[in-house]
Amino acid sequence: MGKAWTQFLFKLYDLGRFNPLGTPKGTITAIDITNRCNLRCKHCYFYAHDYEEKPELTDDEWIEKLESLKETDFPFYQCSWVGGEPLLRKNLIKCGMKYFKSNLIVTNGTIELPNWLDVNFYISVDDTREMHDIIRGKGIYDRIKKHANRPELKIFVSMVINKCTIRILNILSKNGRTLV
Repeated sequence: MGKAWTQFLFKLYDLGRFNPLGTPKGTITAIDITNRCNLRCKHCYFYAHDYEEKPELTDDEWIEKLESLKETDFPFYQCSWVGGEPLLRKNLIKCGMKYFKSNLIVTNGTIELPNWLDVNFYISVDDTREMHDIIRGKGIYDRIKKHANRPELKIFVSMVINKCTIRILNILSKNGRTLV
């Protein structure tokens, strides 16, 4: 859990390490904190490989690893908290946020968003209400809409744009947060 773990994290999660102009000022890190999810989306790779059944680190184990990163001189700037559904581990995220200058959470939006004003929330939206609910489950779109109706929070829509979903860009640009 010492130096070897830190080197492992650098290899797996450090997206900004190579910089031909010198040492980077900070890096973007993604931490996959859980295999669990509260949805069973048709397109998700997690359930094709039984990821949910794999053991996870405890909150204490994660904090120990984050503490070991403090001992390095490499600047971790931003953390993307991802998973299955990272908000299933709100307490861990809350404890872990202090290790980074900037935090973002990639979520399916079905769990009530915590009142963390200094966090960017990226909510996955697949398409219009009808298509989104076909992919993720009946009523999920409306649940996201309810949870995203928080003007005090920094909320972004995260979606894959392709020829089937391009039409929603016009809807989003006209309606913004009132839609999602």
